[in-house]
Amino acid sequence: MPGDFSYRGPAASQAQYDLGVLLLEDCEGVNKWAASGTGTDFVNTFDASWCYFGSKGWKIRTRATTPAVGDVVTVQRVLAYPKEKRLVLRGRVNFSNPALIANLVCQFIIADGVRAWQASIQWTPQTPKVEYFSAAGAFVAMPTLAILISTDYWYGYEIHVDLIGMEFLNVVFAGVDVDLSGIGLNDGGASLAKAVVLGFTLATDGAASAEVGMDSIYCGAHEQI
Repeated sequence: MPGDFSYRGPAASQAQYDLGVLLLEDCEGVNKWAASGTGTDFVNTFDASWCYFGSKGWKIRTRATTPAVGDVVTVQRVLAYPKEKRLVLRGRVNFSNPALIANLVCQFIIADGVRAWQASIQWTPQTPKVEYFSAAGAFVAMPTLAILISTDYWYGYEIHVDLIGMEFLNVVFAGVDVDLSGIGLNDGGASLAKAVVLGFTLATDGAASAEVGMDSIYCGAHEQI
């Protein structure tokens, strides 16, 4: 049959990814993210409430019992350190009701065996603004990302980091690309560990639970996958 291709090599029982792929989170399987936060009934679950692809997405919600301003929930996971010298995070986020959210922070801790570097971005949906965490330890707004965030809309985001110079490369949100070349990461101090810690922290803006949905998260060295 023209165009047919036959492969006669061995087949693995489980998919084996290139070492440059640190995370492919489709939110369909077992939730391996550690969670902590204010109170005890915060939510970190994969279910049908939030799904961009497939049958499940990721629901992250602050506590429902006696909610208060400043309640938080943090989810994080420790990933392997990449062999390549570029790190890309890509995913989709739904801010549910932005009026209940003070901010959502996406944080990398990149420990290279000598220092622990921090690469973070923060969304403040009510303002609206998106900020990166500077080498000086402060969040700095990216004016072109002051995009209105609507209730129950999905938004794509990307963070690109240079692991040679420990600098940002660019940040993308809602299809808008911001060049951050040459902007250094924050130096968090000495660390003998060699790993990447990826986390998200959601904070409330009132006496009600805040919630976000996420799906289709990739982290690794490849520009496209």
